[in-house]
Formats: sequence, C-alpha cells, structure tokens
Amino acid sequence: MNENQNKYYRMFVTTQTTLDENTDIWSSNVKFAENKTFLDNEIALAEATAEAVSGSSAGRTRNKAQVKDALERKLLVISGTL
Repeated sequence: MNENQNKYYRMFVTTQTTLDENTDIWSSNVKFAENKTFLDNEIALAEATAEAVSGSSAGRTRNKAQVKDALERKLLVISGTL
C-alpha cells in the first residue's frame, strides 16, 4: 500500500476498534450493525489483498554476495573481450 492508502487503512482500523469497544451502544441499531459488518468485511478484504500483493520476498531476492559474484563474472567476461 502507498502512504495515502495506509492513512485510510489506519483510519478504518481505528474506527473498527472503537466500534468493537463500544458494541453495547450501537448494537441495537440494525442499520448501523449492517454497516459495521460491511466495514469488517472491507478491512478483511484490504488485508488479504495487501498480503497477496506484498507477500514474502524470501527466495526471490539475492543477497549482496550473490550479486557481487555475478557482477564479477560479467566484468571478467567483458574485460576478456576487450
């Protein structure tokens, strides 16, 4: 997520937490309860999407030693050609 999306996400999660802490106040209002369920579902969807997009990069990136070794080999080939 970018910074703007993060701001909205944090706002939604803060709202969700506040509503969860004060359930007894709003739970009798059916329409409000429906919207709270919608909010919960949207937050769960955002979390799942963010997790699927970012995922783990383990095994996909090389460490510095591997990059250095590959660069050295390529430079040797280029210098040998020259």
